[in-house]
Amino acid sequence: MRRAATLVVLAAVLSGCGSGGSGQITVGAARTFDLGGFTPKTFTAGKAEPMSFTIKQPSGAPLTNYKKGAGPHTGVHVIFVRSDLGELVHVHPPIGPDGRVHENIKLPTAGRYRVVVDAYPNLPGALDEVRRLLAPDGRFVAVIPCEGGFGYSLARRFTSKRLFEREFGRDYDWFIRFEHINLPWEIEGELEKRFEVVETRYFPLRIPSVGLNLIIGLTMRPRRA
Repeated sequence: MRRAATLVVLAAVLSGCGSGGSGQITVGAARTFDLGGFTPKTFTAGKAEPMSFTIKQPSGAPLTNYKKGAGPHTGVHVIFVRSDLGELVHVHPPIGPDGRVHENIKLPTAGRYRVVVDAYPNLPGALDEVRRLLAPDGRFVAVIPCEGGFGYSLARRFTSKRLFEREFGRDYDWFIRFEHINLPWEIEGELEKRFEVVETRYFPLRIPSVGLNLIIGLTMRPRRA
């Protein structure tokens, strides 16, 4: 069984800022999350078998702080999809104190499956950790989709929505509700509690409007106590 995993996280780059005489900012490579220790590598059709894995943070430590509460956008979702889309198994496994995810999985039929791991970290907790790790003269760069805006919705209708529904014959709006769970002003509100925005850029029109653009780029520095 081949595996593929995606992780829902804030699109951001954390870097130590090196400032030279020119005042330029050097941005290092993005730090990424990783799926570690996924077992087993194969399953027997019709038999429940224990699955486990850990989501590794950029530091290498396991992710343990997840969003909790009612609603679908919490914890971890694990989705097994047969390559011909004939079978789908969707579970919400428990997460141990050490961040290890465990669940018994029973795949009904044999075949090649892909696995999607959809995780929802606790956003305030994740931003607190970014703030803790950021150097005093560092910069935190975040790129936020203009979800909910007219331009973003229109662009999606003629691109990814059309392609997705033609390829898979499934409703794309249902899918995207599980992908973009926060609106721009919700994310900005959490960011501004911890950081000072030093530069804001809009794309593609560069007009300061969520409704008319596709993404917002924010460059921030630590907020002084």
